Amino acid sequence: MAQREYSGEGFTITWDSSRCIHSERCWRGLPEVFDPQRRPWINAAGAEADRVAEQIADCPSGALGFIAEQGTAQPETKGKGDSAMTEERVTIEPTRDGPYEVIGEVTLKDSDGNDVREARKLFLCRCGASETKPYCDGSHKRIGFRADD
Repeated sequence: MAQREYSGEGFTITWDSSRCIHSERCWRGLPEVFDPQRRPWINAAGAEADRVAEQIADCPSGALGFIAEQGTAQPETKGKGDSAMTEERVTIEPTRDGPYEVIGEVTLKDSDGNDVREARKLFLCRCGASETKPYCDGSHKRIGFRADD
């Protein structure tokens, strides 16, 4: 699935399903905008830009993005998502019974050496069951993956 866009007043929300690890932070934190039972599941008109940007900054995988329209000030964010990352070093850490979390400025390449994605945060599959490899799609929960730490 390609990245989707949802327009609000003065901003656009982007969602890249291939990066989503279904942490549920979006809809638990701002259900008036993010509701997985609704179609479409994102209602950009559900809250003001600053609240939306703050919630998106808390997206651990960076699957959600916030784009301010030209001439509109970008709200300040204090979360842990892509837009708030400041690390200069790359850190790779396994999450508990879940994916590898890659934090820092990284370029992911394919087997031919071509750039696939540049990001500040990635979640890479560790269980082998993801349908969006190398990215985690949350399949570790479905199969009951347990790491042998």
